[in-house]
Amino acid sequence: MSRKRTEKQSKRVAGMTLDKLSLMMGRGFNAVDKRFDAVDKRFDSVDARLSVLESDSKEMKHEMAVLKASIRELTNTLDAFLKRLTDHEGEFELLKREMKFVKKILKEKLHVDLEREMPRSVA
Repeated sequence: MSRKRTEKQSKRVAGMTLDKLSLMMGRGFNAVDKRFDAVDKRFDSVDARLSVLESDSKEMKHEMAVLKASIRELTNTLDAFLKRLTDHEGEFELLKREMKFVKKILKEKLHVDLEREMPRSVA
């Protein structure tokens, strides 16, 4: 039985010509080419998306750099403001102590009590 199959297969192969074989191979290659064309189109789509992502990434990096510079500038401004505020608070405390001293001298030497003479809330 196996011998019969082998003979049939031999007859089929023997009936095959080089032209038929090359046509079959050509159809096979054409089918593969079509599949690769579809894959190429998909890769083109992926390349386009990657280009957009790359462009967006560059834009985001630029915006991040601008934002960092703005934050740095704001930090420097706040530091300068806090230094001035601290300096003013120190000067204010010094003036309060000096005023208390002046009031004490006025009360002791001139018998003028500014606490009783001046209303508490002056508009």
